[in-house]
Amino acid sequence: MIPQGNLTSTPTTDETANWKTYRNEEYGFEFKYPPDWTEKQSFGEKGSEYLVVFGKEIKDSWTATPGDITFQRYVNYEKLPFKEFLISYLSGTQPLPYDPEVRTQTIETNIEKMDNTNFHSYSALINPNGAIYIFLNPDVIQTLRITS
Repeated sequence: MIPQGNLTSTPTTDETANWKTYRNEEYGFEFKYPPDWTEKQSFGEKGSEYLVVFGKEIKDSWTATPGDITFQRYVNYEKLPFKEFLISYLSGTQPLPYDPEVRTQTIETNIEKMDNTNFHSYSALINPNGAIYIFLNPDVIQTLRITS
């Protein structure tokens, strides 16, 4: 026998109800961010930006600061496989070591240390520094929370 009495339910509150929404039309995704945050930097056409920095608003500052989140698109013009593209791209942008062959080997080693995962059915790599690289075939998206 089920005891009878007053049954009440606790209403659920959507904590993100008043959050802002960022949309990327080119890749067909969106995400919410807190109302006290702003798009601090944005480069590229609205809806298909190649760099966006989100964070708490700081007057007269477009600089990424600790706590901010960055979203960056890398265009894979040569349509290389995921890891090959990262090796190629990062080898050309990382300043050290100076020897290009050593730099490429260092990048390859670092990529092999990254965690392989899937992100909404896309291949992804998670760097120990917190950067997430998502392969959208052919392009790559990187997101990173700035910690220092």
